[in-house]
Amino acid sequence: MTIVIADTGPLNYLLLIESIDVLSRLFDSVIIPDSVLDELSHQRTPDVVRNWASDLPGWAVVESSITEIEELKEASLRVDQGELSAMAVALQTGFPILMDDRRARQAAEDLGISTFGTLAVLEIGANEGWLDFKDAAYKLRNQGFYLTDARIEEIAARIKNE
Repeated sequence: MTIVIADTGPLNYLLLIESIDVLSRLFDSVIIPDSVLDELSHQRTPDVVRNWASDLPGWAVVESSITEIEELKEASLRVDQGELSAMAVALQTGFPILMDDRRARQAAEDLGISTFGTLAVLEIGANEGWLDFKDAAYKLRNQGFYLTDARIEEIAARIKNE
């Protein structure tokens, strides 16, 4: 059984570019910490994200986290509550985290937690033939995700179906 813990950013972006289904193909379950669900449900969040968060698919599992883990004290100075909760769940379960924020990924990796981001999900999805990487990448960039043409080309060159 493959399981991943998701931070807010990747879920938000995958929903906005209509590629959230890649997660259900890659993982049996996606754990969403309760504070991440709160962020996805915030009134300033785009409607498509809020609607999805209010009616989660069966593969998305909400998990409460215990953030009073000693190892998280230093990390809490560098990350937001959703990222901190994702790290707490990861420390409790041993599952990797899907997150994009560079500082948060470094904090998680400093704690021995495996991380990967939205671009990795899109790359795997493209390699499996589930989506067109360049199309998804340009949609992602149009949603405010920082992504250069050079990076898009670099990843596209690794994809067997592009």
